[in-house]
Amino acid sequence: MSYIRCISVESSNIAAIGYESAHQILRIIFRHGGAYDYPDCPPEQVIDLLFAKSHGAYFSQFIKPAWANRFRKVDPKELMPDV
Repeated sequence: MSYIRCISVESSNIAAIGYESAHQILRIIFRHGGAYDYPDCPPEQVIDLLFAKSHGAYFSQFIKPAWANRFRKVDPKELMPDV
């Protein structure tokens, strides 16, 4: 997997959100451990997440249940771009 650029968000649960549009991969980096990829995530879902009043609540209500068995833990090496 290649590097996915993420942006910081104001959330007590989520540190950053990124999206790789060519393969529709949503990446979420959590404040208290781990980063995860959610494949086949439509761009509309990402936009809704980014503009949600609460990123954590939106994640818990819509992303987590829909991708319960389809997420992938991200290797920490994938969080930094190749330099």
